[in-house]
Amino acid sequence: MAGFQAFLDRDKQLRRWDVDVRLAEAGRVSADALTRLLAEIPEVTHVEAWSIVQTSVVPSGQQVSITRTYPDQGHGSISVTVVPPDSSLVDPPPLLEGRWLGSDEAGAVVISQAGLAEELSEIRRGDAIQLSMGGQLTVWQVVGVAETVGGRGGIFITQAGFEAAAATSQPNLLRIVTGKHDEDTRTSVAEAADRVLTEAGIDVRSAESVSRSEAVSAGHMLPLILVFLGLSAAMSVVGFAGLASTMSTNVLERTREFGVMSAIGATASTVRRLVVLEGVFIAGVSCAIAAIPAVLLTAVMIGNLSLPVSLPFQISAPGVAIWVVVVILGAALATLAPAFRASRLTVREALAYL
Repeated sequence: MAGFQAFLDRDKQLRRWDVDVRLAEAGRVSADALTRLLAEIPEVTHVEAWSIVQTSVVPSGQQVSITRTYPDQGHGSISVTVVPPDSSLVDPPPLLEGRWLGSDEAGAVVISQAGLAEELSEIRRGDAIQLSMGGQLTVWQVVGVAETVGGRGGIFITQAGFEAAAATSQPNLLRIVTGKHDEDTRTSVAEAADRVLTEAGIDVRSAESVSRSEAVSAGHMLPLILVFLGLSAAMSVVGFAGLASTMSTNVLERTREFGVMSAIGATASTVRRLVVLEGVFIAGVSCAIAAIPAVLLTAVMIGNLSLPVSLPFQISAPGVAIWVVVVILGAALATLAPAFRASRLTVREALAYL
């Protein structure tokens, strides 16, 4: 969860807009006309026109494009993000290899990790790929591979490259910067943008705050985190049961010892405290021993997760503290029953035990 939160924080730093307005399709209204319409809305300080176009990969030597996607035609599909020249809203995503696009460079693409899945898994910098855009077969050269950043996955090309390939420059995505960055302002601007564009005869697919996309990303990650927590909880229950069984056996084997302690004046509370402290000591030692393997195994797990994003490795201090407290308290509870049994032993029972 700490790694995923760090990923979201990095995404926020790279994203400087507040509202996304998606048009149903690229219409005949120019980018300048669209930005002028939205610039008149109160609290709007800047507008940029972008294009995100669905594409599919055409294997080398073939004329048929192939895309593996889900029935909603969204998840699993590949999109081309057209980066406007001199955009001030987003920095280039971190590059894994190669370089970023030149402002007026045509015929070049940068592929993100999300775009490398399945169809482009073998593509590297310097390779050529064939993409189907608007029913036309186009050829591009890969100049870089970038990390996946929320809202900017898939394949990146320049406006010049898009116009040369598709012979059009009509945008289908408008990104708005608001004067205030609170959720109320974002929501009101999104509603106003939807109303203004609809009244102008432009078909709007959606107009929403970027916070919604962040919530969607968190919603996708939450089930995976809950699975890990469930596995951890199951392992801890087994560990507590094992500790309780071990301490019960320990008390049974030390019956004469506890009887002698009672004979020389040890109170029942002293015996109980001794057994509980032994269990807590075992739990504390287990935390210390598990620290290094836990860090190493977590790093390996994060590096091998089948996710379209690269999660940074983060240690959650609150998570570590909570887990240590849970282990210590669990150990104390697991040893209570054996401790009460040991405190109730009489001298006669202890001496009679063989």
